[in-house]
Amino acid sequence: KQWYQRRVRGIDGNTQPYYQIGSAHDNKHYRNWEFITAENPNSTNEELLSSFYKIGFIRNPLVRFVSGFRDKVFRRDYFKGHLNEVMPGYKNRSGIEVFPIFVNEFLDGKIYDYHFSKQYDKMAYCWLPYDMLLQTETTLAQIKTVQEHTNTTMFDYPGSRLEVGIATESTDAIAKRYFATLTEDQLERFYEYYKWDFILPGYSKLNDTNFPYLNW
Repeated sequence: KQWYQRRVRGIDGNTQPYYQIGSAHDNKHYRNWEFITAENPNSTNEELLSSFYKIGFIRNPLVRFVSGFRDKVFRRDYFKGHLNEVMPGYKNRSGIEVFPIFVNEFLDGKIYDYHFSKQYDKMAYCWLPYDMLLQTETTLAQIKTVQEHTNTTMFDYPGSRLEVGIATESTDAIAKRYFATLTEDQLERFYEYYKWDFILPGYSKLNDTNFPYLNW
């Protein structure tokens, strides 16, 4: 998804190197259905949808949650007020120590952010007619098809953060380390909360031999 966001900004004239381009959330073409319908007042939603090549990006809920935790809790301090109350000085502790506390607070409904929302709620798998759903884990094998349908073959698709040397550990290995700190009860609660994010796409769970890929 980040590759797409950055390429949208590039198409709109941003000439920065790929990894220096920021988020596309403030770009009028990104996630703005009102803008699209305003430009096409005589078209129905169905007509507009059929004119687009519709893609979605999904990710194993376990890996996605840990990625969000490391970014939103430790890099961006989204929940510093609440976490300082339940775990004073949490920023001086390791992520591994804080993770079980964060999971409890999240599952108890005491903290929330849309970055941790259920994918099936946001993406409407069952009614939006996607042309392709790309798994983050296998995007490299799928992206060429998307590029051919979206006239973006002139852009190279970069490797993962691990492959380009930005990260030193794979995201699935990190997820395994973090979720190993949870009790069985916590893990079952997590699976129940994200139940349909596992079932509908067919994502594997932590102890499956093909984690973090799909089970089919």
